[in-house]
Amino acid sequence: MNRIIFGFSIVFLLSFLGCLRLPPALPEMTSRPMAIQKNPELETVWHQKGFLNPAFFQLKSDPIFIQKDTFLLDNITFLVPRQNGWTIKSITDYTRHLPLRLGECSIAVNAILVIFFDLTMPVEDIDLISLVDKVPEKNHPIFFFSRSTGYTKHSLQSGGYTLFYGNGRSFAVISRYSPKDRKYDPEQTIAHELGHMAGLKHTPKEDGQGKPNVDLMQPRGCLYCSFTTVQCQSLQNYALFLDL
Repeated sequence: MNRIIFGFSIVFLLSFLGCLRLPPALPEMTSRPMAIQKNPELETVWHQKGFLNPAFFQLKSDPIFIQKDTFLLDNITFLVPRQNGWTIKSITDYTRHLPLRLGECSIAVNAILVIFFDLTMPVEDIDLISLVDKVPEKNHPIFFFSRSTGYTKHSLQSGGYTLFYGNGRSFAVISRYSPKDRKYDPEQTIAHELGHMAGLKHTPKEDGQGKPNVDLMQPRGCLYCSFTTVQCQSLQNYALFLDL
């Protein structure tokens, strides 16, 4: 009798669990760091532009949720001074959700090019705009990986910020350390700043009903936030603009 009761209990439990709709697990970002083989020609070009002892890595981004009508964001460039203490692993961690967020907008990233290089001056004395102007190819998003929350000339208010200059050009700065009184989700920072590059502004922290806003452009930080449909359209237009 006990075995019969136990058997019915198991069946009931499995039936109950089958009715539950658990939230789907957040897919992991699938960028894989890969050292690019020695390329003397590429190294010479970057060295002549003022990037000393450049070393190149590539993060291959597997597209997620990509439909047949896909917008292609050809390349993204990460500038990483060795003095700033970043490793290829920590950079990969910061890029964890980027393909997922863009994939939800039907945007695929071809590759992320990571350039490590040496500086000839103290980090605090860098003129970021002059440095970015030296990048050989500028028709794609550029991110500078900072050591702390800011420089003497530029002040970071959170995990990153985007700076616009000259004819609508822009680049973003990513910090290893955010201010202690602010919380942000580093896995989302790259996608958030890319939204700013596409012309998106911060949205309110709360919706009209007093609940936290769950779109990716709200400034508080949100691990599970995504771009809205309208924001995706801006990002798609940005990808088309860079492809011109």
